[in-house]
Amino acid sequence: MTPRTQRVLVVLSWVLAGVAAAMAAYGLFALWAVNAESLGKYDMGLSLFFAMTGAVTLMGCFYLAPVSAALALAAWLTRAGSALACLLAAAASAVPFLFLR
Repeated sequence: MTPRTQRVLVVLSWVLAGVAAAMAAYGLFALWAVNAESLGKYDMGLSLFFAMTGAVTLMGCFYLAPVSAALALAAWLTRAGSALACLLAAAASAVPFLFLR
């Protein structure tokens, strides 16, 4: 593997971690925003928007967590990417499920 490919894989693994963290943050925000006083509690349009996009985001997190964990294992075994970034992505994707009832 060339050094350039190595750098690209490291950057892509950190981008994956950033996307996973952003998805987890939005999923948690959408759960809160559906019943928030100033957002979804009195406005049906905003409430439906946050409910639908939050559900799609949480489903994305649900599927991204094991994929990120598998990528972390592959990156660790091949030394091709940043295993820490992929593990961070897996952990960030799993955080919203700790808050679901």
